[in-house]
Amino acid sequence: MPNCTLYSYTPCCGGHPVYLSRIMPDGDGLIFPDPPGIPHVWQYNGLVPYTDHQGYSLIPGQCYYIEITTIFIPGDFCLPPDLLPSPFLSEFTATTHADCTAAAEDSKCNCANVYEFVSCCTGESTIYNVTGLTGGELESGSTYFVALDLSDLNTLGCYTISAITVEDPELVPTINIANIGYEDPILDACDSFICSLLCQECRCQTFSSTQNGGIYNAYTCDLILVNIVGTVSGPEISYDGGVTYNPLTEPICLRYWIETTPGITRIDSGACETVYWDQTGSEFNCPTYYKIVNCQDENEEYCVSNNLSTEFAGNLVLTVNGQTFANKCWRVEETAPCPQTITISFSITDKSCSGCLEKLQNNYELINCNDPNIIIYTSTNLEAYTGSIISLDEYPEDCWYVRVLSTIPSDIPVTFNQEFPDCETCTEPQYLLEDCDIDNPDPNIITNVDLSAYVGQVVTLLNCPDKCWIVSETDPIPAPQYVHVTDSYQDCELCIQPAPVPEPPVYTYKSIRPGYDTPGCSPEKFERYVCNFSEAMYRQIMVDAYGITPCCGEDDIKYEIKYELIKLKAIQDPDYNCKLTSSCECTTSTNGLSQSNCSNEN
Repeated sequence: MPNCTLYSYTPCCGGHPVYLSRIMPDGDGLIFPDPPGIPHVWQYNGLVPYTDHQGYSLIPGQCYYIEITTIFIPGDFCLPPDLLPSPFLSEFTATTHADCTAAAEDSKCNCANVYEFVSCCTGESTIYNVTGLTGGELESGSTYFVALDLSDLNTLGCYTISAITVEDPELVPTINIANIGYEDPILDACDSFICSLLCQECRCQTFSSTQNGGIYNAYTCDLILVNIVGTVSGPEISYDGGVTYNPLTEPICLRYWIETTPGITRIDSGACETVYWDQTGSEFNCPTYYKIVNCQDENEEYCVSNNLSTEFAGNLVLTVNGQTFANKCWRVEETAPCPQTITISFSITDKSCSGCLEKLQNNYELINCNDPNIIIYTSTNLEAYTGSIISLDEYPEDCWYVRVLSTIPSDIPVTFNQEFPDCETCTEPQYLLEDCDIDNPDPNIITNVDLSAYVGQVVTLLNCPDKCWIVSETDPIPAPQYVHVTDSYQDCELCIQPAPVPEPPVYTYKSIRPGYDTPGCSPEKFERYVCNFSEAMYRQIMVDAYGITPCCGEDDIKYEIKYELIKLKAIQDPDYNCKLTSSCECTTSTNGLSQSNCSNEN
């Protein structure tokens, strides 16, 4: 990696030096004859942009200050075959300039005229190489009218233009002097009225009046002065200070307006559009707004953001996607600006409302809940389920979202199965619980609680612990129940436990003296008989002593008899075997006594 002795070509128009070999392509040394020799300014007139190891090239037509220099270059660019290129001596012409100071001002050196353009409207800066100059056209630091694109009047504006130097002028974009109104620098620069006009957006204005006297002064988008006056029959307009006024019946595009006399109503309708024709002119048009109107109900209309100019011009009738617009035909109308618009997706159905309505039919798009790329198109009537989730007999494993379409690319008949509130309810696993009691079963239960671990087993539930339920998978339903499993078994037999058989109570037959007799029955039954008997005796005393007849007591005789029988039962000895006979002989029993079985008494 040696230090190489090369020719240094420094561009007088500005830029990075170019380092090239001192040996020409034919092998001879490149020697600049003296006079003037080197160092000196020579003009390169060749056609080949010789490039050095750093990527910098000679620009044909420009002047270079040439001298010998030694620089460090990685690699072997100093030696064949990697030697840096070199132009031929015949491609150079000597100039009269000893250095670049004077050469940069010499038009023969074709230096770029680089200027900074600062917009009066935005303050943004752009650098251009201005071509087509012959000298003295631009005053550095002055403000000019500039059209960055002659075919687009929206690029017209005021720019303050200043001469600058850059390192690589060949990289700067160019603009022709014809784009600049260089003959008349703008007085007051960016503060001038005309520059402020050019900074205004071109907007659509609608004027109306019902009386004489209102006045507006304004400038159109192409900077024509207009006067607008109000009359009882509507506003009128004159151009360029003329005395002839014409009715102003349409909105107009203006850059500037000022009300000098009240009396006219003005409405801003939005930014104007620039339309170019034949690249020879342009015009500014107010935006057009559209609405769709229901063919069968003129009160139903919607302002849209879509550009429906083609549909409006062709008197086309639309069908619009979406549940709100389903089963309806819509015609297109122009409208004033709307405070709120919607964007629609539509199809062109016919050229008349009647033709559209004749063709109109309900078609449906069924979108798979698990994969929205799977779609079924059908004409099967699913109007009742539009916007819902359904299952189909033909596809029992899938769930579908129903959406209305006016036209469909294919038609597959389907059979509705069930409707669900959402995709999750329709697609998640559900489980069937069947009562183990086959003789007197409770209704089946379907749940979306995860019972996958119990499929094929028997479970008990918190809300009905005495029941056993067989678990299996099942098709989903729209309203599954919630269950809480408390235990699980392998089969119904292990789950169902036999009910315990209660043993009847054993009552002791005995009599306690004095005071309380306990017959061979429950104490509750004995006390009921005693209480009822006591009440009967009390009522009898009221009759005998006071002559008061009770309003109840029809069963008093019955309870007197029961009381006597149970008292008799209480004094019998259960260990004594007393056999009752009709014989008058009393050997083992007492004549005339009958045994009372307390357990059968009521």
